[in-house]
Amino acid sequence: MNENGDTDQLLVHESYTENLQNDEINDPIDLKNIPLTSWKFEGCCCFVKTMKIEKTNKHYCGYWEISACMPSSVVFLILFAYSSYLFITFPRLSLISKIISCLQITLMMILFFWSYFSAMLSDPGYLPYNWVETRRTKYSPEEILSGTITSSDQYRFAKQNIPPSCSLSKTTGRFIIRADHICDWVTNWIGKRNHKQFILMNFYGALYAISLFVWRFFMNSVPDQAQDAIQVFLMIISASEEFIFTFILSWSMILNLIDLCENNTTITKYKQIDTPKYSVIDSMRQICGNGPLISWVCPTSAFGDNIQL
Repeated sequence: MNENGDTDQLLVHESYTENLQNDEINDPIDLKNIPLTSWKFEGCCCFVKTMKIEKTNKHYCGYWEISACMPSSVVFLILFAYSSYLFITFPRLSLISKIISCLQITLMMILFFWSYFSAMLSDPGYLPYNWVETRRTKYSPEEILSGTITSSDQYRFAKQNIPPSCSLSKTTGRFIIRADHICDWVTNWIGKRNHKQFILMNFYGALYAISLFVWRFFMNSVPDQAQDAIQVFLMIISASEEFIFTFILSWSMILNLIDLCENNTTITKYKQIDTPKYSVIDSMRQICGNGPLISWVCPTSAFGDNIQL
């Protein structure tokens, strides 16, 4: 979590904005004189076309700016813990414990990955710098790329036409609806459209980690320290990982739920902005949508194309 999204202080691309004075930023500018951002299709990533903004090193897969290091690390850690369960814990459980634990842990892992990749790859609520021209609340990845800020004129226009309930991000050059923060784990902004998936990622991740940890106490035996030194070492490493993950994900989920129940975001707290106060249910609907309550625990999209700003 490394950006507060302050629309009054953040500069989108310092190379384009560092020489702008306040009076220049506030000078009216005609949208017709501002060219759209140029981009091109570049190749394929897992059978999905990737795109690149010209004259930059930014590569995109849909809405996601490609950054594979952290997602790869997360996948490795999750699968490492699962492998440790299969090869160390599972063989030492009773038959009924094997069935229950395998179903439960596998389900939690699937729900975690579903939530994680949904939060990472989905649109957090991006709007282009020229949003005022169309005033829509849903744009295609191609439209968002064309509306990504790469020049001082685009930045000036965006500063003069900030949509309601939106923040302007310096790292993406876009507006985000109900922006909360940038999450390093999912390498994406957390906004109105993917905040539910982010919270569910923490929830199912914590359940997954604590389940792996707790089922160890149901083993009929433990690896022999002399004969199975490698298994003992792996069990200690994976147990430590599970404990740490449980704490981090649970704490993150609790903090997010507290903010959500108060209809706050990281940005509104940072900028000390007063927000409307709703009931807990109505506050939850700000990110979970108006669907049935059962949909709140399913990491599917909570909103259609139209969102009230």
